[in-house]
Formats: sequence, C-alpha cells, structure tokens
Amino acid sequence: MDILKKVTISVLAGFMLTGCYSKFDLDVESEPVLCLNSIIIPGDSIRLQVTRTWEWRENDLLNYQNVDVTDAEVSLYINGQLMEKMTPRTYYMVTSPINSSINFYKTTTGFIADYIPASGDEIRFEAKSEKYGEATAEITIPYPVDIENVSIDVSNLVKRSDVYFESYDMTLNMLARFSDPAPTTDYYRVSTYLDNKYWTDSGEEGFVDGWVSKLDVNHEPLFTEHISVLESIFSDESSYTIFSDRQISGKSYPLHIFIDNLRYNYYNPYDLSEFKDFDLVVELSRLSESYYKYVLSEWEANYGMSGILGSMGLSEPVYGASNVSTGAGVVAAVVPYRYRINVRQLIEEELGKSLPAILQ
Repeated sequence: MDILKKVTISVLAGFMLTGCYSKFDLDVESEPVLCLNSIIIPGDSIRLQVTRTWEWRENDLLNYQNVDVTDAEVSLYINGQLMEKMTPRTYYMVTSPINSSINFYKTTTGFIADYIPASGDEIRFEAKSEKYGEATAEITIPYPVDIENVSIDVSNLVKRSDVYFESYDMTLNMLARFSDPAPTTDYYRVSTYLDNKYWTDSGEEGFVDGWVSKLDVNHEPLFTEHISVLESIFSDESSYTIFSDRQISGKSYPLHIFIDNLRYNYYNPYDLSEFKDFDLVVELSRLSESYYKYVLSEWEANYGMSGILGSMGLSEPVYGASNVSTGAGVVAAVVPYRYRINVRQLIEEELGKSLPAILQ
C-alpha cells in the first residue's frame, strides 16, 4: 500500500513530529494504516506516538483531525525479549527547532515505557489495532562518539559596556576533532546552542543570556556531501548539518564549525558565580540510519532537484523515508555527545591576548 507521506515539516530537536498523510487520488479510496513515530535517546524515556494515516481532505479549515490511536496494543521488545506492554499517557513535548533559544511545548498523547534504553539496545515496537491493523519498527541504538578537542579562533569581537553590564558579539571559527569508529557505517548530526540554567532569569541580582547563529554549512564539505553541483546553485543548503562517514570511515577528522555570530549579554553587579557559567555547547550526535535517511529525504523533497521538479509535476514526488512496516512514520535513535565551552572564560582569554575590541 502506497501511504508514504510527502515531507513538508522539519525535524525537531526533541521528538520527531512526522506526519502520516496518505498519498491519494481523488477517485481512489485508501484504507488508513498505523503510523509510528519515536526518537529514542539513551538514558531518556521511550515515547512512541501511534497515529493513523489520513488524507488531506480530512483536514478541517482550522486544525487537523485527531488521529491518535490510543486504544492500540503496543509491545516493546529489547534485544529480542518482550520487555513490557506500553501504556498511553499525556505528556509535554518540546517543539523548538535546533539552535532556537525559545522552547515551545504542546501536550500530546503517546505510549511511554518504564524501561530506560541504553546504547547497544535493539529496540522493536509491535503495535496492533483492531481498526487499523498492525505496524512494527526496529532499530539498534548506536554508541556515542566523543569530541576529543575543539580549537577555537575568535574574530570580529565587539564589546559594549555600561555599569555592571557587558555585551559581546563575536565570530567563531572552530575545528572539532573526533574519530569515526570502524568498520561500521555511521551517521551524524552537529548542532550548537547556548546553555545556562540561569540565563532566562533577570532582576536585581543579575542575568546572563545570548544567542548563537545557525552554522554556516559552506565551511565544512561533509555537511554538503548530499548536494549536487546543480543543487548547490539552486537550492537552500543551510541548517542541514547531517553527514555520513563515507569519506572519513575509521579516521580521525577535524570537523569545521563556523558560527558567524555569537552574542553574550552579562549583568552581574554582585559578582555571582552562577551567572558566569554560560556555555556554548557543541553537540555531535550519532544517528540511526533511519533518522539520517528521513532528514535526507526531507531535504530532497523540499530543496533537492527531484523535489523541486516533482512539485511542478515534472517528475515523481519525493516521499519521506520510513522504517515502519506500514511505510508510515519513523522510529529513530539519536545519541548525543556534548562538548562545553565556557563563553565568559573564552572572552576573558581573548581579551587577555589584547585582541582588538571595539568599545561602544
């Protein structure tokens, strides 16, 4: 049954909200089937969204129909053994994109397991519904790959200051070295963000906050390995920082990470230590093949030549990659390694080198 969906949305930082639209002809009826979506992270709860496929004409003018299938029977298998029957629960889901300093939350109903997964686990879901049939999906959770060291070159440093207040803008040119494990085929994603548990606080005691621009993918050839010469001319290359190890398999590699602008705002009249621990996090995530293929199909559908031509009716449309037995949804794993860089310390080191700073 051809129920692969046309990809129209972005992969999110926390949980993948893969829609389950049915490809349909106005004159041909198709039966809905189960759709499974989950992103599994070692050490975190396993959440599985079980929905059904639906057609575009089911959408009302203001919102989508409720397509959750909460009465399904869902079994979780770990390393070939039945671990538990998963139960439906309502929970909050982060829906902010990568590199955003603002988190948006929505409530959703899904199946949550008591078992906490670990790298190396073979995960298998089996879902059954009297109305929509059966669906299965399985993955093996990869092991993390460490960032061994990061070399940083700071440029375009601009300082603005007032009483107890400082603001900095800077450009960061970095090399993050890691070693790709051999002989497996591996997939990765790189992201950067700012982190401090106090950074949204403000008041008389002080505050610290900031933002970081999206990575410039043109500085690292691995980020654009999926893009043809023609697509590099006509397509949007930004924000897709996924790559495979086909060029670096089993090798040590310095990944080029370029941040055009990082801003750091700092107000600390009482010299409190907690406002100084403001980190730039460089996150290297090892991905399951299903995650990599889904994101790649998303890019191809929205920006690749096949997707562009397909949207004009000049070629077959591109559909989202799926590893679910029904062809609807994606079950994936993301295993992050986080390398933290103290921004305040970085600034003090650079100013201590007498780098040119513009006082305004």
